[in-house]
Amino acid sequence: MKNVIKPVFLGYFLIGFTLLSGCSSTSEVPSLGEHMIQQGRSVSKLGQQWQEGKSLIEEGEELIEDGEGMIADGEEQVSNGQKKLLEGRKLVREGSKKMQESESLFYQQGKTAP
Repeated sequence: MKNVIKPVFLGYFLIGFTLLSGCSSTSEVPSLGEHMIQQGRSVSKLGQQWQEGKSLIEEGEELIEDGEGMIADGEEQVSNGQKKLLEGRKLVREGSKKMQESESLFYQQGKTAP
């Protein structure tokens, strides 16, 4: 019987202690002013976050515009480079042809090779 009384007594003691400690703490409901301040802080944080997002968008749009311009310039340079390659290859072919014709005429005139 003594073993049963100790746990029951301990249980009642813990319940009583919990109730007393709950009554001693003061949990006040925030006033309307405090509620407004809390809500204002929350809205302020949202506003700041929105502004940061807007700034990121503006920065991103500038980078996109710059990148598109660079790509357009690059595409133009590639196009110009390809045109120069074609012109250069054409000149090399023409030059080679003229050299071969000159050598051929030179040898046909009875001149000896160097």
